[in-house]
Amino acid sequence: MFCGYQAVYDTDFFDATTFASDNGFDYVSFDLNVPRFYIDQLDADALECIRQHAERLGVGLAFHAPGDNVSLFSDYPSIRDGILKHFAAIVNAAERLGARHLTVHTGAYPSFKKANEAEDAFITEYRERFSTVLYDNLSFLADMTHSVLLCVENYGFTGLTMGVVERLLSDSDRVFLTWDIAKTYDASLRLNDRVETFMRAHPARIREVHVHDIIPGFRSHQIVGQGGIDFLRYATIINSPDVAVTFEVRPREAAKVSRDNLIALLRQ
Repeated sequence: MFCGYQAVYDTDFFDATTFASDNGFDYVSFDLNVPRFYIDQLDADALECIRQHAERLGVGLAFHAPGDNVSLFSDYPSIRDGILKHFAAIVNAAERLGARHLTVHTGAYPSFKKANEAEDAFITEYRERFSTVLYDNLSFLADMTHSVLLCVENYGFTGLTMGVVERLLSDSDRVFLTWDIAKTYDASLRLNDRVETFMRAHPARIREVHVHDIIPGFRSHQIVGQGGIDFLRYATIINSPDVAVTFEVRPREAAKVSRDNLIALLRQ
């Protein structure tokens, strides 16, 4: 298993890569929602120091793009330009660092349901507009990559989103997938069959999986084995040599426990 952990509470890049080296992780996935990991604000010398330190330790680097406060569905011209400029700086820094992959969330499009209607009339009217925005934004980022793999995560996937990603997978050889297994379920562990079917239809494009468990009442990002997800169901993809397995369990000590628990589960 090629595995890493999500860095959130680590002190800095050097602290995280040292912990990974000391504890048998192959790489660290730095979450770029965390201010101390804003790689777009680092100069070339700082990036080179981080890269050299990781290389000396034999630890790979990966990144998760900001996803909590931004959306690749954004169509407001100045905001859209700002998001793409920021993401472009992240791609460039990730390339300088020799990162394996950069995972992105698509974000969400606007929703304005009418009273007493189950369907969203607004997105029905504007479906083509927001499909085009997402397609163009992801294409722009994919075209910027060279060695870094641009991976689209299934977080928040809808039928519209999956339709756009399907087109991108067909049109571009620079777009890949990150399968967050727990996010294929809701907080009560009910499976989203449409999302799982979509991900299983594209095994050759999956380059990362996010692993964490769900405990109803505590939601996701729990220690593997303490919740209700049957990880044996995903053993084939987890064990694929092309797939990086990122433990999104915080703090990092809990990620280590999760890794050990998953290895034990897969040996059963």
